[in-house]
Formats: sequence, C-alpha cells, structure tokens
Amino acid sequence: MSTKDIREIEEGNCSNYTNNASGEDSSLCTSPEVVIVIQKVLAEVIGTYFLIFVGCGAVAVDKTYGSVTFPGICVAWGLIVMVMVYSVGHISGAHFNPAVTIAFAIFRHFPFKQVPLYIMAQLVGAILGSGTLYLLLDLKTQAFFGTTPVGSNVQSLILEFIISYLLMFVISGVATDNRSIGELAGIAIGMTILLNVLIAGPVSGASMNPARSIGPAIVMHHYKGLWVYIIGPILDFLEHTTNEANDIENLKILEKKIKDVVYKAEDRVDSCLTNMILADNEDDREKACKFFNEELQQVETEFDSLRKEVMVIELNKRGSKSTELAATTSFSSIEETTYVGMKKDYKAILNCLNAQTKELIVISLVGMGGIGKTTLARKVFDNSTIRDRFEKHAWVTISEQYNKRQMLLEVASSITGVNNQEMSNDELMVIVYRILKGRRFLIVIDDLWSTDAWDQMRRIFQNDNNKSRIILTTHLKRVADYASSPDFPPYDVSFLSFKDSWKLFTKRLFKKDRCPPQLRKIGKHIIEQCQGLPLSIIVIAGLLGKIGVTYDNWKKTEENLKSCISWFGFRTVSSNSFFELQLLAPILEGMFSLYWRFS
Repeated sequence: MSTKDIREIEEGNCSNYTNNASGEDSSLCTSPEVVIVIQKVLAEVIGTYFLIFVGCGAVAVDKTYGSVTFPGICVAWGLIVMVMVYSVGHISGAHFNPAVTIAFAIFRHFPFKQVPLYIMAQLVGAILGSGTLYLLLDLKTQAFFGTTPVGSNVQSLILEFIISYLLMFVISGVATDNRSIGELAGIAIGMTILLNVLIAGPVSGASMNPARSIGPAIVMHHYKGLWVYIIGPILDFLEHTTNEANDIENLKILEKKIKDVVYKAEDRVDSCLTNMILADNEDDREKACKFFNEELQQVETEFDSLRKEVMVIELNKRGSKSTELAATTSFSSIEETTYVGMKKDYKAILNCLNAQTKELIVISLVGMGGIGKTTLARKVFDNSTIRDRFEKHAWVTISEQYNKRQMLLEVASSITGVNNQEMSNDELMVIVYRILKGRRFLIVIDDLWSTDAWDQMRRIFQNDNNKSRIILTTHLKRVADYASSPDFPPYDVSFLSFKDSWKLFTKRLFKKDRCPPQLRKIGKHIIEQCQGLPLSIIVIAGLLGKIGVTYDNWKKTEENLKSCISWFGFRTVSSNSFFELQLLAPILEGMFSLYWRFS
C-alpha cells in the first residue's frame, strides 16, 4: 500500500482501493477501521501521558521544591483533564482511565473488542509519563508522586469509591446523555476532578484512576496500598452494572409480551383463514373475508401498542443499545439471515456516506416492503467504523399513518433521549436543532410514506457543511426522488439473485448443514417462485422447517405455493411497514401452513 493510499484511507476515501496482490477489495469495513483504532489508541497514550506528566508532575515538584502548593495541585489536575478532553476527546473519547473504559463497554457505549487496547494504551501512557518525571526531576523515594493511603486502607477505599462515583455520575451526564451540552463536557469533568482532589487528596490521594496509581508505582517500585486504587473505582462501576442487569430484565419482559401478541395473532388468523377456505358459498366467503380484515386491523392496533412500549423504554434508556436489542430480539434471526446477498448494496451505501462532499447528503433507499431496506440501513447504522465518524446518531421510524406531533416527539426523543410530551411542536424543533447545530450527525428515517412528513422533518436537519448524512427508506419512488440530494439519486434496493436466494433459504432452514441432494431440485423450484424477495424466502423456509424435510412435503408445498401467493400476495403484504412485517412473519408462516393442510 502506497503513501497515497494510506492518506486516502485516513481521509475516508477508500471505496476504490483494491489490494493488487490478492485482488481482494479493502472496503470501508476493513482498512479505515484499523487506521481509526490506531488513532484512538495513540490519542489515549498521549492523553494519559500528559495527564500524568502535569498532574503527578505538580505533586512531584511540590514535594521537591515546595512551590506549587496543594490548591495548585488541585487546579493542575482539573486543568489538564479539561485540556486533554478538548484536545483528543473527538478522537478517542478521552477515557484516560481503565475504569471508565470498562464502564462504557458494559453500558454499550464502547465496543468490548477495543477495551484491551485502550487499557494497554492508558497504562503505557501512565508509565511513560511517570518515567519522564522520574528521570527529569531525579526524584527520591520521599518524593513519591503516586497515591498512598494516609489513614487506613478501608478509609481510602471508601473515599475512592465515593469520588469515583461522583466522577462517573458527571461523565454519564455530560458525555453519554444526548440532552447535555457537549461543549461543556471538558469543563464539567475537569472541575469534578479538581473538587475530588481538593476533598480526598490529603486522605487517599484522590486517584479515581487505576492507571494514575499503577504508573508511578511501577516506575518508583512503591506498591503500598495499590490495590485500593484498583478496586475502588471498579467497585463503583460494578454498582452501575447491577442497575444495567435490572434494565435487561425489563427488556426480557417486553420480549415475552411481543411473542404473546404474535402467537395470539397467529391463532386468530388461522381461525379466519379456516372459515375462508371452508366457506360453502360466495356470501359466506365474503363475510369471512370481511371478518378477516377486521381481525387484521385489531392485530395492527396491538402491534402499534407494542411499538409505543418500545419507544417508552428507548426514552428511559436514553437511546442505548440495550433497548435496540430488546426491540429487535423477537425477530433478530430474520435480520441476521437477510444480510445474505446485500454486499453490493451495502458497499454502495457506504460509498455514499463516505463521499468527500461536505454538504448534508440525503441517501434514499427505495424498494417494495420486505426487500430489505430497513435491514440494509440497520447494517450500515450499526457499523462501528461508520458510527465513529459521527458525533450524533438517531434512528426514527415514521410509517404510513403519521401524525405531525407524534413524528416530532419521536425525532426529539431519538436524538435527545428524553420524553418531551409537555413541549410544544416549536419547542421540540428548537431543542433538536440546537443539539444538532454544528455537529456531524447520522440520522436514519425509516419507512417514510409522505413528502409532507419529509418537509416537516427536513427543517430540523440543517446543512452545516460538516459531512452530516441522512439515510431514508421508503417504498414510494416519488418520495425518494423528492427527498434525495441532487447528486445522489435514490438507490433501488435490488431483489436477491437466485444464487443469494438459495443461500438465504438454506442458511435459514439448514443453518450450517447442506441441503440433502434429493431435495435440491424441488427446493430450487420453490425458491424461484419467491422471486428474490427476502421475506417470502424466510417465510417458506420457516414453513418447511416445521412440516418435515421430506420430498413429498416439499413437492406438495411447491404445487400449492402459486395458489397460496395468489390468495395472500407477498407483494401486497409487503406494503406494510417493516416493523409490522417482522412481527407478521410468523403469521404468514401460519397462513402457508394452514393452506398446506387444507390443500
């Protein structure tokens, strides 16, 4: 890889880079992530180095020359933390503390795979900073600039727990809550450090940071009471972890409710379809169809109620990843398998996001329901490399029957993480505008049906020429044309090729096993009738998995499939929002199963 290639990757322009030796495509998913991780690690090393050099340096100079004074030490710690937060916070998040890194990972604000790298970087920075001070100042043992309990170990442990809790409380408020004013994060955290050192410094040393204590201890071979400064901060974060476990339990309860609604809906649909199929005359069939329509409307009402419950949890959790998991747990297997065959579409969207255009870009994904627009958008939105490029992220689902106020509430709650029911529409728009102003954001607007709805939303998202991006999904071409940026026409999400359709089918039905040779021909005939629509393939695979993997069963399914599709119409069903499609998939499975039994 040439210097030019490296420069292009660092700038994000890597979509056309190919490894000439291997012929492999080094897309945005691979090479840039390495560069970004290296930048983060270096930022943590540098940040922790200067944290120790200035903070511990103030302690060492005061003990050696007596000119800094204790208030000066407190100010030095507060200022250096503030300065480094503003200097490298946009690169690495400015952790500088193994306990903070672990806590962020537990709360799903930071990827677990990067935790070891961050901790090693912080320890290396602390040791290098301590070593620099030791060599420059020619310190003696009595000028130890680490942390040692002045009283008992228990006293220092309790004090470290309290001040670490205060620090984490402030960090959580200003760094992870979208409602906060991000520009003031460095000041708030720096002042918290200053106050903690002022209060706890004379007693425990006010470490709050295992790296801050471990670095000087290693360099000066002074390990007395070191365990206090490792256990104290971690105990505090374990307390937060317990609260997180309670939240996950609530999410499991919601998951059970979703499953119960789906099972009940499936039973009701089974009953209606039985009456439709067994009707003796046209009048009875018409009545059965009318009743079936009423039942479907009731099912839709129940799904809407579930959607609102999911939104409430998202608000309470400030849009954390755990709620995202809960909202998708009941149909996660659908999303996992429908990633099949999306490589080309996925790269095309990444290239749009990665464009060097500084203006706000709206990328529209258009296609019929069930084709995978939402799944594709979700895969892009969850890509850690992509997310690291943006300061603010939000996912908003609109759907067909939109209400202006409800839409504004969902946009505001997704971005701010708080339920703003008492605010007026104008106040909602103002608060979102202020939070996004001047910040690079990535917003996904899922299932947009109306140009009017887009006009209402577009006013909120200002063009600050900072490479912000909006991904929009819709099944209406006119809406996609209306909303898309001029130089970025709507992207038509393609149907699966036969090869990818077969791969999705076998992956869904047989997991890692191969399809039995005697069933391949009949299976491929079945897949051909699904016409490359992921949802139809998933439904058929689910049905065949229930009725038994035999040639006779598959043959019967093939014979009845055309009639079944003409009855219920995949293309018609696919006009629903993807949220409903994901919950309706088991019901559709039941439809096919019922028709199969009566045929």
